Amino acid sequence: MSLQVRLHWAQDAQHWSFTVPALHIVGGGCATREEAERHALEAVEFALESQDVGPDPDAGEGEIDMVLELPIGTPRRV
Repeated sequence: MSLQVRLHWAQDAQHWSFTVPALHIVGGGCATREEAERHALEAVEFALESQDVGPDPDAGEGEIDMVLELPIGTPRRV
């Protein structure tokens, strides 16, 4: 299964947020990019479990491939 995860850096608020459009997930308030990625993965896993959606057999058992999209000029580390 492949899902698009968009990471966003909020310059004014100095935090990371994320969206997963296919699952209507929005999250934020993360201090680092790594934290935002971890929270996004947890949110995706929770959403799929609560919808009782099994993994795609072609993707391997229990695996979720995340495609990260970062805006141009996004800092690597905060």
